[in-house]
Amino acid sequence: MAKTILADALKAYTQAILYYVTGDETYRANAMRLIRIWAQMDPTQYAYYTDAHIHTGIPMNRMMAAAEIMRYTSCQTAALAWTDQDTANLTTNLIVPVTETFNHSPDHFMNQHLYPLIGAMSGYIFTGNRARWNEGVEWFTINKTAVDQGQNGSIKQLFRLVTKNDLTGEAVTPMVEHVEMGRDQAHGAGDVTNMSILARLLMSQDTKIDPVNGTASTAPDAVGPYEFLNDRILDATEYFAGFMLGYDTPWVPTAAHTDPDGVPTVI
Repeated sequence: MAKTILADALKAYTQAILYYVTGDETYRANAMRLIRIWAQMDPTQYAYYTDAHIHTGIPMNRMMAAAEIMRYTSCQTAALAWTDQDTANLTTNLIVPVTETFNHSPDHFMNQHLYPLIGAMSGYIFTGNRARWNEGVEWFTINKTAVDQGQNGSIKQLFRLVTKNDLTGEAVTPMVEHVEMGRDQAHGAGDVTNMSILARLLMSQDTKIDPVNGTASTAPDAVGPYEFLNDRILDATEYFAGFMLGYDTPWVPTAAHTDPDGVPTVI
């Protein structure tokens, strides 16, 4: 499934963009055909496979973008018009089972938390699932219910404000550190990209965040995703970019796993 939906979602998204730009209904026909094929999936036949949560999030984001373009654009050919049945089929046969089977968990490791969250949040926008959207916002920002806060992929924990050396316990001058860069830079780059995608999803919905709790908020002091925690996403992105450009970048040993009491078990 992973390779097929990855290819088809990218094709559907590309064809939808081409239709929006050119108005040529050949592109619309291609996009609608792909979307409607996936809307025929049997929702009872989904089963988790190894790393499915990594492989399904981005394709779902692209498929949802294609479907949104089709739903909110008009056309001359009646058979290519988006219908309520299209919405129902896509929701029941693709969005809900993919989300529930692969993409709904607060406990994946670092960027493995962000990939499925992208897919789930894209589906929540399409289906108008406000309760799940609000849950996803908090999972994106703080994710306080994650069992292992050392591996938590939220803004707060992945782009961490480090105040001590977790190896020695020594206090250090507070600094924002991109934790998964301690693994490698390919995964670190994925974090930066994924945080940006999620931030843009929030911005597209005019969703602001409580500056302390990270929950969706309409209060006067609510902030945007980039401003959250004093521009935390931007600070971590600058940290990553500086290292990749060859600047001398300090690194403080930091927990990648913790026990239930929050004590580091892997540094």
